[in-house]
Amino acid sequence: MRATLKALMPSRSLFQPHAGTDGLHTRQLPYYHLAMAVVLSAALLASLNFHHNIETFFYDARVYWVMAAMPTHVPVNDLIRGYFFPWFMRQVSLVFYGLGFSPLDSLKLYFSLVYALGLTVLLPLTYRRLKGQSSLKTPINLPRALLPTILMLIIFPGLVIYPLSDLPAVLLTWLAIYWVLCCRDLSDHRYLTACRVALAVLAGLALGLAYNTRTVFLFAVLLVLLTAWLQFRGRRHHVLYMVLGFALSCIPQVLMNRHHHGITSINPSAIFVGKSLFAQQLTWGLTVQRYETAVANKSQPLRPKLPGLVYADPQGQQLVDKLLAAVPHQAGGGNTVTLTVNTVADYLVIVLQHPLEFAALYTRHLVNGLNVRDGMMYITYDSSENAAIGWLSITTLLLSLLAMKASRRLTVAGHVSGTDRGNPWLQSNSLYALALITPSLIAIPGAMETRFMLPLLLYGWVAIAANWSGPAVWAELRQYRWLYASIVVTVYISVFFIIENTAANLQSPWLPI
Repeated sequence: MRATLKALMPSRSLFQPHAGTDGLHTRQLPYYHLAMAVVLSAALLASLNFHHNIETFFYDARVYWVMAAMPTHVPVNDLIRGYFFPWFMRQVSLVFYGLGFSPLDSLKLYFSLVYALGLTVLLPLTYRRLKGQSSLKTPINLPRALLPTILMLIIFPGLVIYPLSDLPAVLLTWLAIYWVLCCRDLSDHRYLTACRVALAVLAGLALGLAYNTRTVFLFAVLLVLLTAWLQFRGRRHHVLYMVLGFALSCIPQVLMNRHHHGITSINPSAIFVGKSLFAQQLTWGLTVQRYETAVANKSQPLRPKLPGLVYADPQGQQLVDKLLAAVPHQAGGGNTVTLTVNTVADYLVIVLQHPLEFAALYTRHLVNGLNVRDGMMYITYDSSENAAIGWLSITTLLLSLLAMKASRRLTVAGHVSGTDRGNPWLQSNSLYALALITPSLIAIPGAMETRFMLPLLLYGWVAIAANWSGPAVWAELRQYRWLYASIVVTVYISVFFIIENTAANLQSPWLPI
């Protein structure tokens, strides 16, 4: 039992004082400070919820809330969302309803606590395990423990105050990887066999629920299972336990699809079998470089009437015109000319034929995704008003890259324990990190919504919280000051021109409301 707890808990160096390279003692975050960080984080998230006091949900958020209020066997033919997130919200509401809270208040309180635990405890601990537990001994103080929460409140408040699936799916993926690493790190003692099996099943279950919550996370699931297969030499049967956990999580969805759609499938979008939604997203991404959702405020009706604010891509349209010219049988008249990509394989063929055009296309999509100006998700204002927030989100990503690069100085300085050096597990942990940001990378080719960049940005924020070392960053900047200055200037100028190009191509003229 002691060995199990030791494997599951973070190393003491994460929370205890230690001597830095300069011989000085730097205080880490003690356990009671960690508890304080959770409480403060939950209080900030709850304050945001009750400050906005959202009582009417829109579009995706409304779908989830309606499904959460439905009895189990009500037909949901027109609702193509997974079962887990609505079911989970329903259970929470039922529990807190018995304590005297309204369903909405219970949702706000419970998710504030869940998100606080995820942002201040789960994510930093998982990140440290990816780095070999004690391999990076930079301090985590209280402000840095709260950093992911604070940035969520500033950049993505809508993902906190609306019942949307993005943040839950991300947290489930981090939780799954944490359990995978715990299972891997447990010793081979026979008394720990049951613990390893349980952790493997739980990891697979969390992966399955992440996929059920947002289907794009299937790519992350496959990468995690592949990485575990490569790492678990001599224990590869544990990967089968993960697959078992994944299968268990899919059983309710299979039953739902069979009952409502007559299709035996684990896919929450089974109603669209025969049509590749992913291929449709890729097609839209050729001519749309950004998409925002607008809603009416309390005093005036929505303008424009359609919720979608579409920013066209003239360069992408030129590429489509070139592709249509090469396929005469698709030509038509007037505005009826469209390009149809039926499968992902068809799309990949086009990418290989025009690599430079697609590289530019993906760059525009990435910048538009990182330029988070619609963090409320359902906006009632011109998103250009949030220019400062957009630049903040891009700057935090640059700072996270700097923090990760500077942290390598600590490794070179000997802050990796002798048992960590040359460890093949550590060398391949980058694949787990890649799995965490894969949903964002997969979303780049499609019609970009900024919430798709949450996995990438959140990983960067955690990297800052876990990695930032003032002396190491300063030493890095002094050594490569001209290189970093050139990179920053180039990035900011390029981003500025892409943003301006995007703003000039809003298809539906914005009328202030």
